[in-house]
Amino acid sequence: MSFAVIELNDTGVLVSLDGDVLARSPGFAVLDGERLMTGAEAYGCARLLPRWTNNRFWHQLSTEPIPAATPALRHHADLAFAHLEAIWADLKGHAGSTVFAVPPYYSREQLGLLLGMAGEAGMPVDGVVDSAVAAAAGQSLTNTAFVLDIYLHCMTLTQLGASVQLTRTDAVTVSDVGIFTLWDRWANIVANQFIQTTRYDPLHQADSEQALYNQIPEWIAVNDGQLNQFDLVTASGTPSVQVTRDQLLTACSAIYPQIVQTLRARLTQGERASIFLTHRLRGFPGLRDALALIDGVSVAELPESAVNESVRGYADTITGRETVAHVVTLPVKASPPETETSASATPTHLLLGSRAVAIGSAFRLDGDLSGGLRTGSDPVCTLYTDGQTVRIDPHREGITVNGSSPPGGTALATGDTLRVADTDLTLISVT
Repeated sequence: MSFAVIELNDTGVLVSLDGDVLARSPGFAVLDGERLMTGAEAYGCARLLPRWTNNRFWHQLSTEPIPAATPALRHHADLAFAHLEAIWADLKGHAGSTVFAVPPYYSREQLGLLLGMAGEAGMPVDGVVDSAVAAAAGQSLTNTAFVLDIYLHCMTLTQLGASVQLTRTDAVTVSDVGIFTLWDRWANIVANQFIQTTRYDPLHQADSEQALYNQIPEWIAVNDGQLNQFDLVTASGTPSVQVTRDQLLTACSAIYPQIVQTLRARLTQGERASIFLTHRLRGFPGLRDALALIDGVSVAELPESAVNESVRGYADTITGRETVAHVVTLPVKASPPETETSASATPTHLLLGSRAVAIGSAFRLDGDLSGGLRTGSDPVCTLYTDGQTVRIDPHREGITVNGSSPPGGTALATGDTLRVADTDLTLISVT
């Protein structure tokens, strides 16, 4: 039988089977009469059917009574169970083993509830692992590392030690503002821009409001330019508006000082550290700029597959126990310190054939190379400058550097060969 991994993040519960993503199921529930919808269906109806919605059941998993309870939906655990049953319905008969990757803030009681619900649903759970530990396990690590992640209603920072083995040493909530609030702020920014430039208000009608909220998550993830076009796809047409990066930044700029202060408080002077950003933070305007204010740290984006790949790679450690345990340590050590890259060895350009493009501070490489090297809104990888070093964050499988798959944050040198879509690109230095 196959092996399933369920990454429990309520922005979109990531469900994988044998390494392939089957679903990204948001932690939403909508009650329409007697019919309960969960996941993507519920998210797609939350603005159309706003009378009874709930998106806090994974964040506040408990058996405490909830407002507007019904005989069948008494508490958040009932909603979480309904969501879990819907997820399992697509896996049942295919998965012989399941591992949960869970948020770092889950208590012993919440983990017990989760395992109880899984048992009630008939899920064969063989392991539970901290999602941040799993996310970092496949990366190039310093002795101290951090994983920054976001959920619907909070943002978390997990501190990891990797001098002997990879261990969670601390986990804090750096902000009670989660992506649900940010989606709402960004949607209002886009809507206000529509009103100012076209006098059209997409929030005036439920169907256009729902269309706006449906598009916001993916649009934010792939648009990080100074000026970004938003095309609102509705049944009556596709109006467009231009939104600046600075406008979007106002939604999240107040959060960044909290992150920087929390990180600085956990670092000693002169200490090197890695900061890993999960794929859920992709496209957040100004986040990398804020983290660049911290001396001695390297920042890398994690691919969506990071947790899934690590769980599969360390399956024996996570599942090889008599009883299911909450794993917060994996047998991974920090990488040897990198020697300082000399200025002459630092690549400045990416070469394809006889054409070269400058890497600059960051170059988001489009996977379609038929028209040459160019940036893309949905890149296969990002090359970026980190002090005197150029690094790469792969966003798709199949990317190799000198024949090997690079983890996020891998340092590049002049002469390295980057292979994308069966095409070799060369890192060069142009003075």
